[in-house]
Formats: sequence, C-alpha cells, structure tokens
Amino acid sequence: MKIRDLFESRFGPSPLDRFKPQLVKLAQEVYDKWDESDIDTYAGGGVCHIIADEFADFFNNQRLTSFTESSTFEQHVYCVVIVEKPEEQMYEDEPPINMDEFYTVDIYPYRYESGGGFCWTKNSGVIFDTNDISIELLGTGDEWYQNFEIDK
Repeated sequence: MKIRDLFESRFGPSPLDRFKPQLVKLAQEVYDKWDESDIDTYAGGGVCHIIADEFADFFNNQRLTSFTESSTFEQHVYCVVIVEKPEEQMYEDEPPINMDEFYTVDIYPYRYESGGGFCWTKNSGVIFDTNDISIELLGTGDEWYQNFEIDK
C-alpha cells in the first residue's frame, strides 16, 4: 500500500458517502413520525436509537455488516458499518493485515432533539440534508472486530 492510498482511505471520501441521500430520507421519516405524546414508543426519550436502527437495517440490506452502538460518553445511539477490504501484506515475510474499515454513521443528536440522559424533546421544524449525515472512519483491522466483540 502506498502512503497516498493510506492517506486517501483515511481522510478522503468515505465509500458510504453515496448513501447519504437515502439516509437523509430515512432519518426524516423517523423524525416526522416522532410523536412525543406516544409514551409507549418513545418513553420520554429521543429518537437517536430509532434513526440508528433504520440506518443499520438499510446498510444490512445493502449487504454491508452494520449494527447500532451506544456511546459510552453520552446517552446516544449511533450506527457502525463495516466495509470489507482485501487483506494486505505490508512487509515481506509478515502475515497479511486485515484492512476492513469501520465507520460511524450518525446525525448529531442536538440537531433534532434537546435534552440529555433519557429526557429528550423534539426540536421543531427540522429538515435534514446530506450535510447532517456524519460518516467517520473509526479504524481498520482485527483490533476493531475485538473492540465490538465481532467474530470475523
């Protein structure tokens, strides 16, 4: 692998960027259906977990491994997507390295809801666009499978 290729895979466009229009549509549908008076569905909480579930279902239907994850820093749920890449041998006589890429796919929660913990309220009049979809590379390789306790 060349340094330029590594740089572009780390900081260049994500292979998931092409899905942003569909993700915007899914997030908007979840937001538009959000009825704060529906205690059975929302229990006084927000909709980040429902948006993350929709994103994960979408990516799984695209034959990409995806799941939701709860943040350890705040009460928030986001989506993780694995983009499978071929293994690469970086050095002669060394075992190949797993190059699968792990991405977070999310919308900043304060864009559409206010509050904290398990008490969120809907921000009114939100219309999502592709700039609201955050796709960030977490890392590559087997260490990320271990971080999420996934068997490769």
